[in-house]
Amino acid sequence: MSSDEDDESFSHYYDTMPWTALQFSDRSAAEALGAKFGIRGIPALIVLNPAGDVVDQDGRSTLTKNKDAPAGALASWVK
Repeated sequence: MSSDEDDESFSHYYDTMPWTALQFSDRSAAEALGAKFGIRGIPALIVLNPAGDVVDQDGRSTLTKNKDAPAGALASWVK
């Protein structure tokens, strides 16, 4: 989900990213997800399993601390 200031900024940034995102215009969903997962800053990476359960509340730290990232981080998330 985006924390950009406007749709144009979101579109410019999103065009360079390989992942999916909520549409910028869906602010209510972004706010609800931010509240549900306690997003306090950007970037944030919350890793969920297929059932929607939180596997890693701070995936960004897991990636930066894992010497074998991203493969090592991925391995820790799927075990």
